[in-house]
Amino acid sequence: RNLNEQPVAGKGRYTLYRLDGAPKADDPGFAWGGHFPPTPSLEELYKEVPNGKPVRSGELRFTEEKPAEAALDPLAEGAYRLVVTADDPWGGKTEQAIVLLAVGSGRVALPLPEVTLAEHAEYRVGETARFLIGSSLVTGTVFVELWGGEYLLERRALPGGVRVLSVPVNADHKGGFSIRWFGVKDFRVRSGQARVEVPWKDKDLRVQLKLPQAVKPGEKTHGSLTVSALDGKPVDAEALVRVYDRSLEY
Repeated sequence: RNLNEQPVAGKGRYTLYRLDGAPKADDPGFAWGGHFPPTPSLEELYKEVPNGKPVRSGELRFTEEKPAEAALDPLAEGAYRLVVTADDPWGGKTEQAIVLLAVGSGRVALPLPEVTLAEHAEYRVGETARFLIGSSLVTGTVFVELWGGEYLLERRALPGGVRVLSVPVNADHKGGFSIRWFGVKDFRVRSGQARVEVPWKDKDLRVQLKLPQAVKPGEKTHGSLTVSALDGKPVDAEALVRVYDRSLEY
């Protein structure tokens, strides 16, 4: 994108590196005040881990109408850094990188000090939310809680380590919910927290307003406002219409 946030055409290259090193583990100390910190971004977590062996690479060509796609294919469990370089219009190069985690289900062998990551930021009722939670430094029981606002929805006790936790999303999760966990080893508490949104999609409305594109000063005009639910059924609603003189903008 250019400085006006408009897509531009160009070409570039991507390289996917495996990250074999482990993120730095901070010492939480012996005191714990019941705090459940969010996980920093994966880029922050792995910033001191150097690139390892390249496992995928390829050319990228993108247009103003269509972005480029990088075919990564199935990856072995692990951490990876995707580095993308692109030619800019002034003859230079632009580079960006993101860190990816490839995990399956159940127990994960990645060395992570503390992690609480949601696969997606938003879910709908009927879907299954997946979270990567835990710490490779905690070998005993990990206590997990699901909260909907101020209400405790569920509590679980799981084996230690890092794992993928699946949560079937139902009506109790509408409005969003949080997952938090903690575990103890050597008198040190490790914990984490993440939140996902579950919008009230059944309360979304379709609004259609029909008005003339232009009217003359003093001319009477008529319009229509139609409100319906997502299934197309009409609903009772109220609306506020504001009319002002566009000439006041100049």
